[in-house]
Amino acid sequence: MQPAKSADKRVPECIFTAGQEDLCAFLAAYFNCDGTVNDKREGAAEFYSISEGLLRDVQHLLTRLDIYSTLRRKKGRYQGEVHLSWRLIVSGQDMIRLAESLPVVGERGRKLRAVAAQAQQRRHFPEYEAIPVGWKTLMTKTDSWHRFNTGVRVDKSYKYGTARHIVQQVAEAEDNDKLRALCNEAVIWERIVSIEPAGICETFDLEVADTHNFVAEGIVVHNSEMVTVRYPVWRLERDPEMRVIIGAYNLDFAAYFSRKAKRIAETRLELAHDRQATVDWETVVGGGMRAAGV
Repeated sequence: MQPAKSADKRVPECIFTAGQEDLCAFLAAYFNCDGTVNDKREGAAEFYSISEGLLRDVQHLLTRLDIYSTLRRKKGRYQGEVHLSWRLIVSGQDMIRLAESLPVVGERGRKLRAVAAQAQQRRHFPEYEAIPVGWKTLMTKTDSWHRFNTGVRVDKSYKYGTARHIVQQVAEAEDNDKLRALCNEAVIWERIVSIEPAGICETFDLEVADTHNFVAEGIVVHNSEMVTVRYPVWRLERDPEMRVIIGAYNLDFAAYFSRKAKRIAETRLELAHDRQATVDWETVVGGGMRAAGV
């Protein structure tokens, strides 16, 4: 058996099914080998590797600890040639959780915990905590009204968005449920850098006991009742002008979900009397749901 090259290294399969204690021990041991800590600005902890796959595996494992991380490519030079490597960055409150969860030892462990302690005294607003540009279209009051009545400055221009806590203040001042939904702490706003085809492969449907959730690469991909039926109705309650399409492998299956959603909507929304077909129904203000098969 040939030893693996550094660029081909991946997390062993057994770690993905390991218990919490073993998982934390593995991540701590890896951080002791290839981790760094810096105390600039709010501070950050980083895992380093020339294997993108390895750090994507680590990123996936960190989600089990409720730790968000950002993967970035680093371009440098080594022996006169272009050298590509990867950094997995953990900062802010997530770095604090990292320091509390991983039993990192030695000098790295000491520095990690020291920088995490400093981060607790600082206000940290990473980019994924910013509400994307465009949220102001949901405001019901003007910029000047907020400036003079609430003291919240919403007339500043930000390249990537506005800090979540500012939008939350606007939402509460206006009693604005649409803005509250954007500020949901369970939502991480992350810019799309690129979309790459992953090819076609055979996929099997499955259920996970108790929650019936199935998460692939951090995305909920299976929970028909919650995501396909109830979630669109929940959104329509907050924005009855929104249009929803339910797509499935054939129209009958899509219509089945649309019919279940419509039954719930009838108890919570005012539906249009002239548009109540199972595959295409509307609210009185023009929003609604359409079922479609591929």
